[in-house]
Amino acid sequence: MVSVEDTEVAEFRLAVGRVARRLRAIYSAGKDEGDISFTELGILLRLHREGPASPGQLAGAEKVTAQAVSITLRSLLERALVDRARDDIDKRRFTVRITPAGIDALQLREQAVLGRLTSVMEERLTGPQKRRLPALIEILDRIASEL
Repeated sequence: MVSVEDTEVAEFRLAVGRVARRLRAIYSAGKDEGDISFTELGILLRLHREGPASPGQLAGAEKVTAQAVSITLRSLLERALVDRARDDIDKRRFTVRITPAGIDALQLREQAVLGRLTSVMEERLTGPQKRRLPALIEILDRIASEL
């Protein structure tokens, strides 16, 4: 059985943390001009991929507090990036869905970030490193799902 050394685990954590911080910084660039925050982006992505959801479902899926989702949704609602409707089953509840303006904002931000990430990968990774990316993605997804 393969053993993972403590130093490898620590180095892995630090490397993933650096990537996460850089991605957040890139996503947050332009926030002063009304761009979307990293948290807002997570909610918009989830709504775009999975469809309408309740605030409680969003909080659970994003692993944040209901209060954090409430604040984020208020901001997204004010900018018409999401809208809300009464739940079809329980009229006391409501669901949130992404609007066309939200999809546009999401796609604009994603293009900027993916463009930067693609550029770095194309320019800085070797051919063998690029070919190992699918395996790395699988490993990262597996670790993320278990944490």
